[in-house]
Amino acid sequence: MATIKDVAKLAGVSTSTVSRALSRKVRVEDATREKVLEAVARLDYHPNSLARGLRDGFTRTLAMVIPEITNPFFPKLVQCVEKRADERGYSLILCDSGGNPAREKRHIEELRSDRVDGVLFIGINDCDCAERIALLRDGGIPAVLVNRSFDLGVDCVTNDNRRGAREIVARLIRMGHRRIACLVMAPESQHYRQRLEGCLQAFAENGIDGYQQYLVPDVRGIDDAYRATRRLLERRERPTAFFAFVDIIAFGVYSGIYGNGLSIPDDVSVAGFDDIATSQHMSPPLTTYKHPVERIAETAVERLMRRIQRRAGAEPARIEIRGRLIVRPSIRRVRECAG
Repeated sequence: MATIKDVAKLAGVSTSTVSRALSRKVRVEDATREKVLEAVARLDYHPNSLARGLRDGFTRTLAMVIPEITNPFFPKLVQCVEKRADERGYSLILCDSGGNPAREKRHIEELRSDRVDGVLFIGINDCDCAERIALLRDGGIPAVLVNRSFDLGVDCVTNDNRRGAREIVARLIRMGHRRIACLVMAPESQHYRQRLEGCLQAFAENGIDGYQQYLVPDVRGIDDAYRATRRLLERRERPTAFFAFVDIIAFGVYSGIYGNGLSIPDDVSVAGFDDIATSQHMSPPLTTYKHPVERIAETAVERLMRRIQRRAGAEPARIEIRGRLIVRPSIRRVRECAG
């Protein structure tokens, strides 16, 4: 494995010049930096090994890889993570995969060469998580899996998706709803599968039959939710309630209900999941399950700090943080004449 001395020798500079050239914060002549980078490429030198050779062994930099910054859930999570990292004297590099697995992999590969002390990772697809974590581990970079929980030899911090969905559906059932449409997001993602499992558990526990005809699989966005809502409401036995697996697609549900000339909640009840900032400002305000973003961020950063400082136990922790149901005016007891 190449060392910093090898890079310095090939580039014809000192090791301190190599350090400065690879730093993003220190000014180095372009020609010198180019010679260093060429030597790095020829020797396949990974700068994160440089970080281990620094005086205290740390760069005070974390990275966070997220699937899609346009999802309104993630900006809040990133904000909370950055706040917690800053409190510990760390800066945060944000890597947005934009829903593109190839781009996600490229981020991970680049982070192996960047001078970061640890990575918080939220994958796009469950099937790729093992490969991404393995890449980080091979690069000697501690990682924590966020919003996912897999046996990959790293700490996992997530929320209680099953419990949250079960609680929402059970609440609707207690309010007299029997025809509850569940708009299921991306079934390839663990947290959405868990929410579906929570729904099915609530149906089973309350003896609800025939729910399958009101399950809408693989809803990918607001437009999908709108079209599905319009279709379901055209049935003779239309749903009396909708459960949107994330708050953002509830906008499509609202539009579909209003487009069919119905009202919320007098004709149809609606609930969501996440409690994004806009949920309380919808008309009417949306009943939802609050994703414990602040506590997830705090716990994930703390676990990563423990791994970086080698204070955590050998066995990885799998931590599930409970959220809470927030009841707002978008749901009510089912009307006798509904449907």
